Amino acid sequence: NSNKITFAFVGRMSYQKDPILLVYIIQRLHRWARKNNIATEFEILGEGPLLPPVKALVARLKLKEVTKFHLADADVAALMKRADILLLPSENEGLALVCYEAIESGAIPICSDVGGQSELIPEGLLFDALPRKAINQCVDIVDRLVKDPAFLANIKIQLQANYNTIKAEPSAHDVLMPRYLEAAKVN
Repeated sequence: NSNKITFAFVGRMSYQKDPILLVYIIQRLHRWARKNNIATEFEILGEGPLLPPVKALVARLKLKEVTKFHLADADVAALMKRADILLLPSENEGLALVCYEAIESGAIPICSDVGGQSELIPEGLLFDALPRKAINQCVDIVDRLVKDPAFLANIKIQLQANYNTIKAEPSAHDVLMPRYLEAAKVN
């Protein structure tokens, strides 16, 4: 439905995942959506030391009516199926496995441009790690996804191509197991 966007966040409530920045992104996206007659829902899944301040900030910014919290044992697959967009701000990251889950479920991951994220996530879906830039760029990306059908179609093609390329590479198990078995042989 083009009149409603469900956003998801899946991650630990810790400094690395920058959930405080997430709340400010939610605030700006909610404001943007109201101006564009789009309903929003933000589903946050995760636990950790920053959960109490994140919940307090959501309340202070009057976002409780559009934000739903889930414990870490919630059904991630079901959440991803409901989501249109995965938001993943991060201070640092390898390559977040939750991005694979998002793509497999049809959600579009929008992420901080840190670590290995650019191996999977197209440039058009990456935002700066600096908070003010991150907020503005994130809103710009969502705006473009909603208003530019050619951009949306191209992003989906790029995401799937990147996903397929990475999935086709041999796993660490495939590469290392023969070496370990060879090394374990007793002469």
